Amino acid sequence: MATIDRPLALAQREGEHGHPGGGWTLRLHLAEEGVRQVLRQMQAAGGKRPGARAIRSIFYDTDGGKLQRKGYRLSIRSQGRRRFQHIETARPDSLWRDAGRWSAEIEDDAPSRGSIQGTPLEDLLGDKALGKLKRVFSVDLRRRNCIFERDGARILVLLDTGTIMAGEASEVIAELRLRLLDGPTGALSAFARELGASMHASLTLRSHGERG
Repeated sequence: MATIDRPLALAQREGEHGHPGGGWTLRLHLAEEGVRQVLRQMQAAGGKRPGARAIRSIFYDTDGGKLQRKGYRLSIRSQGRRRFQHIETARPDSLWRDAGRWSAEIEDDAPSRGSIQGTPLEDLLGDKALGKLKRVFSVDLRRRNCIFERDGARILVLLDTGTIMAGEASEVIAELRLRLLDGPTGALSAFARELGASMHASLTLRSHGERG
């Protein structure tokens, strides 16, 4: 059984695709065997069984870890035939808490001089460093989502399952995210406790990119 006493103490401001400045979001790390239980709990709590979509993110850096040392994270996310480049910066209180984000849809499968134009990486990465970027790790997800209404609030529930791959090493992902779309923040806390009361879960601040 999960103990979720003060969930809002670990809540983050997060919008669509992880952008900061959106609704409050809670992340719950799940035991791998608990995913089916979570799906059943989501249905029992009033949601329809959600469909799944495939998402693949590839994270880039130089051999020397230049981007990480400067406090940046660079990734290309694939959703069907579409590609999105995400550049994130770190907050002072945690190496990878998002304080800034630059996102754009791109045509290529990898970062290019054109794709980083107008972002902090334009000055940080010269042509030589840009040519040395390589894939550091990848994240392959199946994402399910649905919206719940609780106590005057609308809450988006995202269930991510998949794998982080770095070379020959891998880690299983099983994460539940609760994002407050509108309404009182207390409803988010109450809903987190409702779901956590019957499943093995623990609150976490680490995103998929941080775990990689």
